[in-house]
Amino acid sequence: PGAHDVHDVWENRIGNLTVTGYNSAYSNSSFARKKEMDGGFAMSPYRLNADVKTAVHWNEDAMRTRSHRLADLALGYWTFAETDFRPPEVVRPTEPMGTDTSFRNRPVTAYEYGDASETVTDWANLMPKLLSVLLQQHRAQLLDFAETESLLSTHPDEHAGSRGLRVL
Repeated sequence: PGAHDVHDVWENRIGNLTVTGYNSAYSNSSFARKKEMDGGFAMSPYRLNADVKTAVHWNEDAMRTRSHRLADLALGYWTFAETDFRPPEVVRPTEPMGTDTSFRNRPVTAYEYGDASETVTDWANLMPKLLSVLLQQHRAQLLDFAETESLLSTHPDEHAGSRGLRVL
């Protein structure tokens, strides 16, 4: 990559970070000039500038190497806090399905039926999952019910393309 591309990528990264009071004097000078000029990097008293002070070339590889070294150094200074904190679990309200409660226009996030439980995104997502559980546990009764219910069928060929029809 060209110097302009390297500058665009590395301008504000830790690998190119230096402490100096001479930024305006450095301008677009070469690295050799910035290093050797009066007050340049070769004379810097700051540990942060040690890599720059001793470098022969200042390029993308040097900045990448310095980035890794400074990141490792920072992790040694500022370790991650250790904690046993766990946010409290969100207890979602539950409502048993029965004949007394209307669920019209109410969202659903999960269901439990016997030993089966699963999160769902909406009612349309719940229905095939719950029907699958019901089929496993009550296949004969569900198929008998489908024979008499107009929105359920056990004969896919008879109702191909019907909207709202579930084939069991």
